[in-house]
Amino acid sequence: MQLEINELDDLIFEWIPFDQFNNIKEIGEESFDKVYSAIWKDGPLDYDKYKNEYTRNQPNKKVALKLYNLKNIIDEFFIDQPDQGKKYSITYIGEVLRMYGISQCPNTMDYIIVFQEIYCKKCGKKYTNIIKEWCESCQIVYFKENLVGSGNEKIDNLIQVMQSGVNYESAWVLEWIPYDQLSDIHKINKISDDDIDTLYFAKWNDGPLYYKKKWARKSNKVVTLKYFYNSQNIIKLLNEIKFDKCLNIYGVSQNPDMGDYIIVDLMQIMNGAYRVKRII
Repeated sequence: MQLEINELDDLIFEWIPFDQFNNIKEIGEESFDKVYSAIWKDGPLDYDKYKNEYTRNQPNKKVALKLYNLKNIIDEFFIDQPDQGKKYSITYIGEVLRMYGISQCPNTMDYIIVFQEIYCKKCGKKYTNIIKEWCESCQIVYFKENLVGSGNEKIDNLIQVMQSGVNYESAWVLEWIPYDQLSDIHKINKISDDDIDTLYFAKWNDGPLYYKKKWARKSNKVVTLKYFYNSQNIIKLLNEIKFDKCLNIYGVSQNPDMGDYIIVDLMQIMNGAYRVKRII
């Protein structure tokens, strides 16, 4: 396996002494084989680009252990290797589990394949997507506990429906954005009279959500604001969000003084001549 290393990010597949594992717990079955979670004391080897050498900088790494007898491990990883190559790898390849190495239980003499953990650290359920460490159950809880509502039933229902379709591959999460999160607002005046809606640029202080093994935000994101001055016509706002697939819409906000609803959109490079005027 070590001869297959082609990139610096590839794992060093190695023999791992069994006494390197602590806190071993049975957590489930994978294809009728028992799977355990464990803490690998030293952790895997990673290439340090600054030191130009391999180091162990992930101590107490949580991993998954899968047991095999000698015949099964030979069958799966040597005789059937072309097929298993789609399941396990030392490289980052699509939806393939990454393997760290092999060990052996001294009591049963079973061999053990050590690979990335497959159960959620928070709820203990199996990851919806193991490679991305994405748990749909925890995502639902996260959105419920961390995202605020508008107080408008129609808008909140729409947001919840659209959030239910979000996964680790989603470029953004539609949400209600409190108006005080928007700063440095600039009005965009178009020289021609063709444009119906007035647009603004602004800075979203916290910024949009993105997923990289956990939900985080890209702060100080520059966005476009599209105001709806006749916001009693809420159907227009809802249809704009639901059917305009060309826009990367981050969410909806509301000016508390005027009561106008606002679509918060990805900043776009728009055609035509504009004058940008700071208004706040």
